[in-house]
Amino acid sequence: MRLLRILAIAVSSSLISVNGLQMASAAIIANSQSITAKATGNWRSLLANANGAGASGSYQIIWTGGSNKQSELLAIVNTGTFDLIAQHLTFSSARNNGDTNGAPTLNFESCSGNWDNVNLTCSGTISSIASASSGQININRYLIAGNRLILRITQTRSGTGNYISTFNTLTFRSDIRSGITVNS
Repeated sequence: MRLLRILAIAVSSSLISVNGLQMASAAIIANSQSITAKATGNWRSLLANANGAGASGSYQIIWTGGSNKQSELLAIVNTGTFDLIAQHLTFSSARNNGDTNGAPTLNFESCSGNWDNVNLTCSGTISSIASASSGQININRYLIAGNRLILRITQTRSGTGNYISTFNTLTFRSDIRSGITVNS
């Protein structure tokens, strides 16, 4: 009788343990479903002026001839639902007739504080990102979904004739912050 009672206690203890595992398993499944639902989003960015909303398509800046130094602010707006760890800009400059000879070199800078939209000055520290006359630049800056990264673009070409710089933004799956699982 005593052996039967010990066996009954051992069996009921194992049932409690099994029930405990089932409850833990159910909690893990619920968390997994929650993560999967959050990971269904999108990643993209658009270009805008410093204050404007992002617009699809190319963004253009017209540089007027005869001026030695001109600057403009350009914003990369994260319009996706995921935070991004990098942004990419492609750009080229040409005259109205498509001629790319003598295109200006553009300098891209970011500000650790805020840009003054009128004077194009920075309230913090200015960091140089890249300098090129065309191509693609990769900007390794963290950009939270819904926020913007404002860049100052400066051209230092002297000469006559206007140039139009055309910018496009690229966003890749690899730009999503690490730790986010996205279904293929």
